[in-house]
Amino acid sequence: MPKLRPGSARSGNKIRFHYTVKFATGLVVNSTLSGPPVEMTLGQNQAVPGLEKAIRGMLPGETKTVTVKAPQAFGPRNEKLMFPIPKSQLGPNEYSLGQAVDFKQQNGEISKGIVRLIDELFIVFDLNHRLAGHDLIYDIQLVQIVS
Repeated sequence: MPKLRPGSARSGNKIRFHYTVKFATGLVVNSTLSGPPVEMTLGQNQAVPGLEKAIRGMLPGETKTVTVKAPQAFGPRNEKLMFPIPKSQLGPNEYSLGQAVDFKQQNGEISKGIVRLIDELFIVFDLNHRLAGHDLIYDIQLVQIVS
């Protein structure tokens, strides 16, 4: 592990930072710049691994841009998270391609899905994270090391 600069962010530090995340095409997916900075503790798996790794070693006020490959971001797409459900089991609900749908799990947790395919007999729901399988570009600004 590389030696960290004095005063730089390290595992266990509570930090505040801003980020903008976008696809390689430049399309912005999310940004915190219009609100308060995100607060988290490094090393507690509170962000994708590639983002935490990029912040580690930064100094307050420093900015950087990094590309986080899919495995270190939201992971690869998992085809086992594609669920074809017969329309006959879905009742009278109307669905459209791209529609976001919440599924209540047996343990009470909510999973988010997207309608990916509609045919005569089935509707296919995709429960992958919407950013799974994508390399992402993060513009990061470390605002403060709180502790």
